[in-house]
Formats: sequence, C-alpha cells, structure tokens
Amino acid sequence: MASNFDDESDREAALPTRRRELEVVDASYVVVEGAPVREVRASEAPSDDWSWRAALLVGLVVALIGAAAWWDVLALPLAGWDTYPLIAASRVESLGDLGRVLSDELMGGRFPGGHYWRPLVHLSFALDHALGGLDPRAYHRTDLLATLTCAVATSWLALALLGPRRRAWAIAAGALVALHPAFFELAPLPPRRADNLSLAFTLLALFAAARARARTSYAAAVFALLAAGAKETGVLCALLVPALNASFFPAGTASWSARWRAGLRASWPTLASIAVYLVARTALLGGLGGGAKASLDGALRNLGRAAERYGQLVLAPAPPGDWAGGGVALAFGAAALCVAFFALRARRSASDEDLPVAPQRLAEWLGLWLVVLAALTAMSGVLRAWYAAPFVPPVALLAVAAAALVGGARQRGPFVRVDPYARRGVAWLALGVLALLQGWGGSRAVRWSEVRASSEAVRELCERFDALVLATPPGSVVELDATPPESGASRHGVATKRPLTLRDYSLDAYAELAHPGRKLRVVAKREPPPQAAADELVIVLLGRGGEAGE
Repeated sequence: MASNFDDESDREAALPTRRRELEVVDASYVVVEGAPVREVRASEAPSDDWSWRAALLVGLVVALIGAAAWWDVLALPLAGWDTYPLIAASRVESLGDLGRVLSDELMGGRFPGGHYWRPLVHLSFALDHALGGLDPRAYHRTDLLATLTCAVATSWLALALLGPRRRAWAIAAGALVALHPAFFELAPLPPRRADNLSLAFTLLALFAAARARARTSYAAAVFALLAAGAKETGVLCALLVPALNASFFPAGTASWSARWRAGLRASWPTLASIAVYLVARTALLGGLGGGAKASLDGALRNLGRAAERYGQLVLAPAPPGDWAGGGVALAFGAAALCVAFFALRARRSASDEDLPVAPQRLAEWLGLWLVVLAALTAMSGVLRAWYAAPFVPPVALLAVAAAALVGGARQRGPFVRVDPYARRGVAWLALGVLALLQGWGGSRAVRWSEVRASSEAVRELCERFDALVLATPPGSVVELDATPPESGASRHGVATKRPLTLRDYSLDAYAELAHPGRKLRVVAKREPPPQAAADELVIVLLGRGGEAGE
C-alpha cells in the first residue's frame, strides 16, 4: 500500500469519484463496496498509549477497595443447599475422576431445577476440595477472588474504552462494582459461584477485545469460552464482542452493516469458541438443557418485570429511607441512567479525539449490553436477586463514561462557559449520589449481620445432623427439623431464606462428605414413610421438601 503521492491533498485529488472502500481488519485491508469516502489506515486510529504499569496500579487500588469490603467472607461457615452437592460431585481422586468432573451434568444430576453443564464450576470446586477439604476458607477464597476480578476487569475495561489517561474514572468504575450490594448475593455464597465466574470472564473477554481494537483477539475467545463454561450467560460474548469490535471501526468510514461485518470477522475466534461450547453442551446433556421454567417467549413476556426488578436491585437496592423511599430512589436512578445514556450518545467535545471509541457508539454498545442481558434473564422464567450482579458493570461503565466526558477539561456547546473544575465536581457528585442510592452506608452492616446469621444457622443444622448420625444406630428412621430460627426478613427476602434452602438432596451430599463410613439416606417427609435396611440410617428432613434449590 505504498503511496506515490507527496502529500495527502495530491492523493485525495487523484482518487476517483466513486470507489471501493477499504476497511481495517486484523491490520490488513478488506475490500467493501461503498460510497465515496476517504481511505482509512490503521495508523489513523487514536494512538494507543496503554501502560500496563498504570493498569496494574488501577487494578491494585480497586482490588484493595474490594478486599476491604468483602474480606469478612473468609470467616463465614459454608452456606448450605447446593454447596455440598457441588463438592460431592467435584471431588477428584484420579485422572478418570477429572474427566468425569469436566463432562458430568451439574452436581452429578442432583440439582432438581434443571439440567446444566458448567465444567468450570466443577473444576473450581475440585481445586478447593483438593486444597482444603471441607474448610470453608478454601471455598471463600475462590469466591473472593472472583468478586475482585469482576471489579478489576471493569476498571481495565473502563481504561480501554475511555483511554488510559482517565485512571481516576476507571478506579471509580471498579469501585462501583466492588462495593455494590448485589455482590452480597454472590461473594459469601459458594453455590452461586457460577454467576461470579461467568461475569468475571465475560468482563475479561470484553477487555481483551477492547485492547485489540477491532483486530482478532484469541485471548477474548479463551475468556469467552471460560465464561460460558461457568454459566450459560457467558454466551452473550458471542454478541457483545462483535458489537464492541464494530464500535471500534473508525467513524465515518462505513455503513452500519459494513461495520458489523467487520466486527464479526474480527470476532471469529470468539464465535468459534462459543459454538464449540454449545455443541459440547448439547452432546453431553442430550439437548440444550436449561431451567424447567425457561422459554423463548419468556424473554418478551417477562421483560418488563425483569427490567423493574433488576432496576431496583442495581440502581436503588438500599435507598436511604429518611429522604428517599424505594420508588423515589428507583425513579431517580432510572432517570439518571437515561440522562447518562443520552448525554454520552450526544457527546461532542474537543477532548473526544483521544477516545478509542466514539461516545455515541459506546453508549449504544452499553445499552445493547443491558437490553440483551435483561432479555436473557427474563427468558429464564425466574427473577432472582443474585441475577442482578451482571447488570452492575455496564451500569457503572455508563455512569462513569458520562461523568468523565461531560466533566472533561475541554468542552464545546452549551457548557463552554462553565468552569471545567465545576463540571468535574458536579460529575463526581453525581457518582456520589449513585453510590449513596446503592447503599454504601449503614445498610451494609445490616446485610452483613443477615449473612452471618444465615451462615451460622446452616452450621448449627449441620452440627445437629452430625450429632444425630453419631447417636443413632443403623436400621433406624429418624426425623430432623430443618426449620431455621425466626429472624428479621432481609430487604429483598433473600438472606434469611438461605437456611430454608437446605434440602434433602443437599444434606444427603453432606452426609456423603462428612460421614463416608456410614450408609446414610436423607429424604423429605412424605407418605408412605421410608423403611431403612439393617445397615442403613434414614433421616427424614422436616420443614423442607425436594423442590428446586438455588
């Protein structure tokens, strides 16, 4: 592509009136039919002054913030319900066990709420069990690491999207994620590790794609495969990575369809990795599997309910009751989110020239992320409080991007006469109000007390179970009351229900782990009453049935 012209003006004058447009894909030229436009070279993209030293410093600050917020999880007992089935199904004692763990259905088929294949979850529990047995700290360390990874990956993604010089704003984005109350439903609870791991690897896949800047990224493909291997929501990478690559395409050089074609071509490794996952999942489960209530039409039927539910949990999960109730806080948060979206989409400023992604395209991509995530969760047919966590990073990125650009040092338009320091102050104040609505105040202490009380109730039940097993001879049928002590309800009716979710299949797995030398069977109370063999102890669980856990 060497030029024979001495300057740009001579070269432009020699171009024909209409010609074939040249796109930049993988640092090579791809011919696309188009209207007369100026030729674009890779060198014309915004300069990349990325510094891994600065990125690691940003990540360290965010990790320290997150560690200070969630360090107490290491002192918690193991939560009940699906923790023990996951450990029992993930134990590896030989090479053959490793193949079984990676290919087996979730929990070895114990889970009554659907059919899933999540090999990364099994692998992580296998590693925890190998390192710590039933020591709770072994499992909580992994969950703490996953939570910190979500926050750090968000800050790195903010650096890649906004430019590496906006470090303070990237730290703010990571902090909004690290301190969000939605992670009370993930960080202390190993059974929900699938959501935490999938979100962390999705964010890493998007960061890798953002660093590649519309060029092929094999790292993004690896992270996308890991995200899907942790939970099915990871397949969103097949849409989000191409959409992000299309957003990086130089402005004014191609039509919408041409940009998407370029984005898809640059994303082929990610698309291939997700296709491999779907083929393997279908083969191992004998079909697509999924939850019992999941349906395609549910994506439309439940979309409104899902948007309202997760809007509350993300934008106003713990509003300050003295000046803003739940409805007022949700309305304010939704309005602020819309303002941030349209302010970013309409953004025009002299400082935009150093942005890797045009602000309007960044807003559209983040909006697409939120919409498809809401549709996917609505399709599941159930609304769970912990499903709100994947919404937190795109909301944080949208808020921080709007604040960073509107509060930029240089400005054109109606705010040209506003002092830049005043604009920055207003932008930071807006983020502070968002943090206040998210419950960064005293509500965190209340939630911690709920989590500790719930975990202690689970441990107390397991201790009563152990005492009953040791005191009862084989051939007996005995009852165990699993009803937890009465306690105050949590804000969203989740925390105090954790002990209630200790079901028969969960305690049966606990018996297998804690009493390997006894022949034990745990069943829910039903008619006719069970009979025990001469060498068997049957424990009838009261207060809980065998319905789906979490």
